[in-house]
Amino acid sequence: MRSKWLSVKAQSPAAAACCSARRSPIASPTCATCRRASTSARPAAIRIGLARTTSEIKILELREITDWEKPIYVKVGGARPYYDTALAVKAGADVVVLDGMQGGTAATQDVFIENVGMPTLACIRPAVQALQDLGMHRKVQLIISGGIRSGADVAKALALGADAVAIGTAALVAIGDNDPHWEEEYQKLGTTAGAYDDWHEGKDPAGITTQDPELMKRLDPIAAGRRLANYLKVMTLEAQTIARACGKNHLHNLEPEDLCALTMEAAAMAQIPLAGTNWYPGKGRLLISTGRADVPAVSHP
Repeated sequence: MRSKWLSVKAQSPAAAACCSARRSPIASPTCATCRRASTSARPAAIRIGLARTTSEIKILELREITDWEKPIYVKVGGARPYYDTALAVKAGADVVVLDGMQGGTAATQDVFIENVGMPTLACIRPAVQALQDLGMHRKVQLIISGGIRSGADVAKALALGADAVAIGTAALVAIGDNDPHWEEEYQKLGTTAGAYDDWHEGKDPAGITTQDPELMKRLDPIAAGRRLANYLKVMTLEAQTIARACGKNHLHNLEPEDLCALTMEAAAMAQIPLAGTNWYPGKGRLLISTGRADVPAVSHP
C-alpha cells in the first residue's frame, strides 16, 4: 500500500490550517472551522443527511481514541461490494478492505465456504465504481484480499483499480505451514500437507497457529521471517515485471486497458473485453478485432 494515506473527507485549506497544530491530516469534528470546511468539501453524493449512522459514530469514536492520527480500515466480505464500499466511505473510513470468497481460513461450515460470497474478481470493479461515483477513488484506498497468491494476482488487482492487496494464507504457507516434513502429523489430524486449514483449532503441526509450547518450538522465527521476506520480494518482482511488459514504469500505472479476458465468465465479472474483441457480457454489440478494424461478429440485414 502507498505509504501516504489520505482522508475520506476532502479538506479545504482552512481545515488543514486549523488542524496543522495537531499534526493531523484529518479535519476534527470538535472544531467548528473543520466541521464547516469538511462539510462544504464533502461530495454531494455522501451528504445524505444530518443524522449519523452507527458506523459513522463508531469511526468518530476511534478517531477520538487515536487522537485523529491513525487511519481507519473497514473490512467487508465480498457480498454487495458496491453498496458496502459506498457505506464504508459514507461512514468515514480511510481504507476499505474487500475480501473475496477465496479468502478465509476455512474455520466455518462447508456449506458456508462453498456457497456464500462472491469471487474476488467479481468484487473489484463494483467497489471501484462506488468510489468513482462518490468522487473518492484514490482518495479512499481500496485493498483487495482473498486468493492473492502471485505477482500476477497483484498486477491484475491493481490494474482493475485497487490501491493494494493483502495476503493471509499465502503468508502462512511461505512461513512454513503445510510443510511436507510434518506429513505424518497432518495425517494424524485427518488431513495432509498442502490441504491443512484448521488453523483455528490451535493444533498446527508446523507450530505457527498454535499456543501449544511444544508445537511452537518447531517454528524457527528467523528462518520463517527470511522465507516470508523472500516470498514478498519475488511477488513484488513478478508484479513489476508484468507492469514493465505493459509499458508502465510503475505498478500503479496499470489500468483495465492492460487486461483482456480469456473466458466469458472472467469478462463478465471483471468487465474486461474478451481477447480479440472490445466486448464483454452486458456491454452491447460484439465486435471482433481484425487487426485493421473492428467488425460486427453478427451481420444484420
